[in-house]
Amino acid sequence: EWKAMTLRTAMLFPGVAFLGFFLLNLLAWHQGSSIAVPFGTLFALCVLWFGISVPLVFVGSHFGYRQPPRDNPVRTNKVRRP
Repeated sequence: EWKAMTLRTAMLFPGVAFLGFFLLNLLAWHQGSSIAVPFGTLFALCVLWFGISVPLVFVGSHFGYRQPPRDNPVRTNKVRRP
């Protein structure tokens, strides 16, 4: 289960951000704007994302799930709240 959660973590936020950027860039490219990012740069960003970011997320989650759960640093009392 931790592998599926890690994959979602590695893909969801960067994927949504990249998709939004790609769609805006596609609109800029369609209008013939000089501000549009070249396709090679977008491809390089994808390679960096899949080649560096995703493996680092998996390495971090692997070490994180091997750690024992941490205890709370303070003792909490059961106080009735109004």
